[in-house]
Amino acid sequence: MVSAYIRIAHKYQMDTILNQWLGYLKKHFTSRFKQWISHERMVPEGFDPIHAIGVVNLARLTGCTSILPTAIAVCTTLGEKIVTGFTRNDGIHEQLSMADLGRCFQAKGHLIQANATAIAVALEPEIVTENCSSDECSEQIRLFVENGRSIFAADYLAPEGLVPPWSNYEASLAEGYDVCCHCLEMMRDDYKNNQRVIWRRLPEITGVQVDGWNL
Repeated sequence: MVSAYIRIAHKYQMDTILNQWLGYLKKHFTSRFKQWISHERMVPEGFDPIHAIGVVNLARLTGCTSILPTAIAVCTTLGEKIVTGFTRNDGIHEQLSMADLGRCFQAKGHLIQANATAIAVALEPEIVTENCSSDECSEQIRLFVENGRSIFAADYLAPEGLVPPWSNYEASLAEGYDVCCHCLEMMRDDYKNNQRVIWRRLPEITGVQVDGWNL
């Protein structure tokens, strides 16, 4: 429905309607870090992640570049579906252009590497808060990282996508390793700050130029 409204409004130069529906997409595919991390899902309600391909194409059609970095970042999580695309309700098949497909492949690797760094820095066992209420936190954090590398899937400490949730790590650290609440809060803040740095670079990572990003 969103796609249809935007395409019709663009075709017939119905600027008020066009801006209204682009505004709807901008609320989710935002240029602001704080707004992005407030979302519970990668895509708006009623969307599936595969529909991010359509969002990229709508951004290209309308020149609305501000929604491209986050939409491309979502596309990097689609696996093989990123190549096959999807069929809209009107029967039209949506696929990324070869240029945007290339941007997605490049961005995927950069985001995985950046996420791994953000997690590794937040999990530095030597850096515990002054208010730490346990003598064991540093060692327990070290064990968590060691086990994360040997027990879990390879991508556990190097996840894909944009700002992967920290909550999964925090729950494990609290319940399985008994890390104190002060150290948990410190690591949560460190991770958020590390991800904010990645966010500022997102247009560069996704190969898109956006004026006023994160302002």
